[in-house]
Amino acid sequence: QSTAGSSLPGAESISTFSQLVSKGHSMANDDWDWWQDWHLAFYVSDLDAVALNLMKHDVPFVSRGSLYFEIANTGLIIQVLGNATVYWKEPFLFCRKTDNAGTGRMQPYQINVTDISSMPSKPLPEFIPSHQSMYASDAIGNALWTYKFLNVTKLDTLTKPSQSHAYANGTCANIQWMAVENFWSLHYIQQKFKREGLIRITEHERFVNELHGDLSKIDAYMGYRAALSVPSLTPYIENFKAHEEPVLMLGEDGKRLLTKAPNGYIIELFEDAAYYQSRMTAAMKSADPNYVPQY
Repeated sequence: QSTAGSSLPGAESISTFSQLVSKGHSMANDDWDWWQDWHLAFYVSDLDAVALNLMKHDVPFVSRGSLYFEIANTGLIIQVLGNATVYWKEPFLFCRKTDNAGTGRMQPYQINVTDISSMPSKPLPEFIPSHQSMYASDAIGNALWTYKFLNVTKLDTLTKPSQSHAYANGTCANIQWMAVENFWSLHYIQQKFKREGLIRITEHERFVNELHGDLSKIDAYMGYRAALSVPSLTPYIENFKAHEEPVLMLGEDGKRLLTKAPNGYIIELFEDAAYYQSRMTAAMKSADPNYVPQY
């Protein structure tokens, strides 16, 4: 939802911010800018259908096995995971340098390996949420904050030389992954050799942290956030208070709050006890068909 033109703090700059991030993306397959690591990822059963649809509508995407495309003129990147056969692929090459004067001036081009015009259109598959990836000038610091305040599990980042994210173990980049209960995950990515486009990451982190302040009031950049449901907010609120970590409560029922990671990105937690009770009931019925929930 656009906040441009609103009276919220930060609203006067948010349109310019999104335009600059967008202009910084070349979307050329031989390029990558750090802001492309700020993306929302989905898994699909038929990645070819997604790729064909994008190519037939001349929407450029970057291939790293999965594909990445921009929501037009927003700077926001969507990653789509799955198995594809209609375009050529290459792995992440974190040690390959990119720069604004060179790779940043490249133009996107079609990367299909078959005649697209002869391929029949296919219905788009369901997009299943996979993860939220975020830029971070200090990936480890953001990960430690997340382990301290959210109920997540550390994941293998697959950074060995023969793996999918080779050398992103601090050598050429630093990736920190963690998953919630249903395996949806958060990624923090700190690049060392990728260009930053038209906005420097550290400067933006400083700006949004100053804008958010002590989380005493809503600002326009809080619209950029990831939201997680929890069975009860109480233990989270107690943990935040114990560590003097600021939060912003939303609404009058005490069921939603906002907090922020060190990079300034907002995390929303909302209480959804009914959902978790239904899951528990389903699990118990699976184990015991005669189970009757007690309230």
